[in-house]
Amino acid sequence: MILISDSAQSELSSRAQVVLAVPRGRNDRFALHGVTVFCLEMLLLGLAAGDSEKALAALADLERLRQVLRSGRKIMSADSEDE
Repeated sequence: MILISDSAQSELSSRAQVVLAVPRGRNDRFALHGVTVFCLEMLLLGLAAGDSEKALAALADLERLRQVLRSGRKIMSADSEDE
C-alpha cells in the first residue's frame, strides 16, 4: 500500500509499504490539493507506462462509458457487444 500524506508520521504510515510525504499548500481558509493531485497523476502515468496496451484499452473503455453516459443509453460490457 502506498500512503500519500502531508504527515509522514501519521498512524497509517506504519501500515504502508511506501510513504510519500507530499505537503499540501495552505490558504487562509482551506488546504490546497494541487501537489497531491500532481503526485497521483505521476503515479498513474508510471503505471500506464509499465503496461501501455492495458492502459490504452482502459482509456478506450472509459471513453466508451463517457459516450454512453452522455447519450443516456444502457451501459453494456465490451464482452456483450460481441454477442
